[in-house]
Amino acid sequence: MAAMSPYPPNTELVRGDPVTIPVNITVDGVPQDVSGFQWRAQIRTAFDGALVTAFTCTVVTPSGGSVPSTVELHLDADQAELLVKGQVFDLEQLDGTGETLRTWWICTGLNVTKDVSTDASLLAKRGVQTERRTI
Repeated sequence: MAAMSPYPPNTELVRGDPVTIPVNITVDGVPQDVSGFQWRAQIRTAFDGALVTAFTCTVVTPSGGSVPSTVELHLDADQAELLVKGQVFDLEQLDGTGETLRTWWICTGLNVTKDVSTDASLLAKRGVQTERRTI
């Protein structure tokens, strides 16, 4: 059974800021080696909704420590610009052919807040008209 939770649980992501989420996979409290598998995490507008963007999933193997490897989910700033509160995603472990072996995590809703400081190119992408004021 997949773990289910909103993300992040106690704060909000800021729209347009790069996002990195380290995910440790455990079974009965034992960290699992996630290397040797492909991973996929797609953000959608809602369950069964339209695809918004996909995380870049990377397996990171730390030197030392008790966790054999971690799946890192990453969005760059342009991808994170597409985030809005309530979107969902899941983290799937894939076999060598891209077929889903198991869904480990279902994010039941992203917690996202709008950014405040923006440059003209971001505002233009959002369709916001700007004008210069002289005071």
